[in-house]
Amino acid sequence: MSKDKIITIVFNERIDRLQADTQCPICGDKYSQHIPYVQLGCGKCSSTYRTDFKQRAFTKKAADIIKADSWNNIVKYEFSEKYEEDLVYIQKLFVMKRSYRVGDIKKKIEEYRRCEKCGVCLNCLTCKKCGKTFEKDKHRKKHICPHCKGNTYTPTYIKEIIVSEENENIKLCSHCKSDRVFMTKSKTKSKCHLCGSKKLSDKKVETTLYLTIQRKRAYKL
Repeated sequence: MSKDKIITIVFNERIDRLQADTQCPICGDKYSQHIPYVQLGCGKCSSTYRTDFKQRAFTKKAADIIKADSWNNIVKYEFSEKYEEDLVYIQKLFVMKRSYRVGDIKKKIEEYRRCEKCGVCLNCLTCKKCGKTFEKDKHRKKHICPHCKGNTYTPTYIKEIIVSEENENIKLCSHCKSDRVFMTKSKTKSKCHLCGSKKLSDKKVETTLYLTIQRKRAYKL
């Protein structure tokens, strides 16, 4: 009997974004932007007002949940503690269907530190073929290296970040000088597991919630 494949659906602060293709009316620049609020019109008095664009995680991940549920017997949900109410909502929803084995929500607490020397740049990529870096194109999902025309790449690893001359708290990529830098997350207490630097941030705590849902099997009597 083949082992069921487990599909994991992740939802956290980085994923909780409503991306929309926008265009600046002044300069005409096109780009993808997170929409934090919307402008609505009242159906009664025709007044317009601004409101936060709030949706349940289930609504934002509905396509992924339906797809995972359709093709897999076991689905695992991995949510940040901030979205505990959304995970409880999903749990109750599958309990009501009565055709799933719904587990309890489990909590995992993880301690980590950020390396203050190395990290990953979110603005540029490194070609796997020639090893050179190039900036991302906001209008493309797939990229081609402008140096060797290679189509395989990886996020640029920064061995040593540089600091902005204007503000010492702003860290920059040493390749493209972008401030979109994600410092290395290290689980070791004494030094970074990648660059070996002992310059680490203060201890931080991250809580993750897990929920496993399994479809009930049909047995012949």
